[in-house]
Amino acid sequence: KRLESAGQGKKEFKAEVTTIGSIRHVHLVKLKGFCVEGPHRLLVYEYMRKGSLDKWIFNKNEEGNLLDWDTRFNIALGTAKGLAYLHEECEVKIVHCDIKPENVLLDDNFVAKVSDFGLAKLMNREQSIVYTTLRGTRGYLAPEWITNFAISEKSDVYSYGMVLLEIIGGRKNYDSRHNSEKAHFPSYASKMLEEGKLKEILDTELEIDEKDERVVTAIKVAMWCIQDEMHLRPPMAKVVQMLQGLCDVPPPPPPTSS
Repeated sequence: KRLESAGQGKKEFKAEVTTIGSIRHVHLVKLKGFCVEGPHRLLVYEYMRKGSLDKWIFNKNEEGNLLDWDTRFNIALGTAKGLAYLHEECEVKIVHCDIKPENVLLDDNFVAKVSDFGLAKLMNREQSIVYTTLRGTRGYLAPEWITNFAISEKSDVYSYGMVLLEIIGGRKNYDSRHNSEKAHFPSYASKMLEEGKLKEILDTELEIDEKDERVVTAIKVAMWCIQDEMHLRPPMAKVVQMLQGLCDVPPPPPPTSS
């Protein structure tokens, strides 16, 4: 991974990469090494044979890449576990800042691993928010990025919710090819959830039993994660528990952003 115009100096970059390089978790891609030469910043990660999640959920027709519901659910759960580890179990809290399907990589057995820590922000345990320059990818950015650049791990939670919706629906969160009601998927999914029309939210190419409790759980969890108000979004450890069925998921309020 080549980082273009990395803002940090050599010393800061090495410090951050050394911290990230020391992390080991089954749902995080291992950083093998790095190189700093002049303005160039290179990161070397372990090779993930199945590539990134986006090609499996958005380009499924091109290569016959149709993932079944069990595999998708396990990918969503694995990604949540990786993020919970970064946020809550590392010595320093690590906010990824760029969670999207392209940064969820899959191994031979479709085990999900969060990758690309090129934008990650290290925070002291005492820090609840940090001010930083705008980073991340449009469409997955939490509202606080746009308004005041003050971010926290709850910004990753928002991005995760957007990715979870895309995993469930097998489509991008904004797609102008759909009619106006369906174009912005989060609003549409929220409305369908309220009306009890779960089938309208699910990837039409998938055979999913609507009675599978994981379906409604995953949709509700996604809706909680994409709340505009940071304090309403659950911590990632709680997201993992909800997906595992270890605690109830109350009905989420509809998201207010469009």
